[in-house]
Amino acid sequence: MAAENDIEIPLRPHDQLTTGDLLARDWTPTLIKRFLPTADGSAPVNNWADFSGTKTYYTLRVWEIEQSENFGRSFLKSWRGRMKKRKPETVVAELRKIPKPCVPAEDETTTVTDEGSR
Repeated sequence: MAAENDIEIPLRPHDQLTTGDLLARDWTPTLIKRFLPTADGSAPVNNWADFSGTKTYYTLRVWEIEQSENFGRSFLKSWRGRMKKRKPETVVAELRKIPKPCVPAEDETTTVTDEGSR
């Protein structure tokens, strides 16, 4: 049974965020390099000159990082007025309201929460 804060969304290998998705969540390239030094995969892009594709990161891994105090401090330091209309505290609070992704049980009839394993 899922905890109150968990939402029962099956986490599958294709549930990944691209670098562009992270930038849309107000991450900076420096934050990505610091907290996600290695990508979990790659996705093809529609560009003949880009053979490696775009880096992708598992949703659960990103969620765990966004919930950490270390990320919150680094995010606030990185803000430095890069977005004048939004307060960094508001953005961090919004990121932390996102429910934790759940990993389906092997028989897929019940959902269990992945507790920190990668």
